Amino acid sequence: PAPGFDELCRSLSPRLVGSLTLLTGDRSRAEDVAQEALARAWMRWDEVAAMANPNGWIFTVAVNLAKSGRRRQGIESRANLRSVGGAET
Repeated sequence: PAPGFDELCRSLSPRLVGSLTLLTGDRSRAEDVAQEALARAWMRWDEVAAMANPNGWIFTVAVNLAKSGRRRQGIESRANLRSVGGAET
């Protein structure tokens, strides 16, 4: 294991999931997004650990992932409404 990563996960995860739950409105989705953000941090841990604010980087990644998911859901929802409503696509 990378030095410091486990400790960071333990301390950051509850706040990260809580913030993402407020953002997404869905705790399950928030947990998935938090896990993905932490996985991305793990893949780049040498670089992230050397940053002045690794927590900030992880929060930024998580918020961006949540926003992307929301946009994707909106696009899918509109596409489904068009196809059900018989409108041309």
